[in-house]
Amino acid sequence: MGHGYELTGLDAHEAHRLALDGAEACHQPELALVTIEQALGPDRPMSAWLRRVLGLPSAAADKKGP
Repeated sequence: MGHGYELTGLDAHEAHRLALDGAEACHQPELALVTIEQALGPDRPMSAWLRRVLGLPSAAADKKGP
């Protein structure tokens, strides 16, 4: 995208793991999950790629419901 760096799947996994570990240490894992979901909204750049790399459901799948 012209910013001089590239994220890899390993970078994404490491950031996700560290965020969840830190939230767990602060006894706020639910807040971390909500914050991550907000950051991976469908209008955010690269959210589809990040969701796929992290094995998270797509934002469209989240809205379908039961």
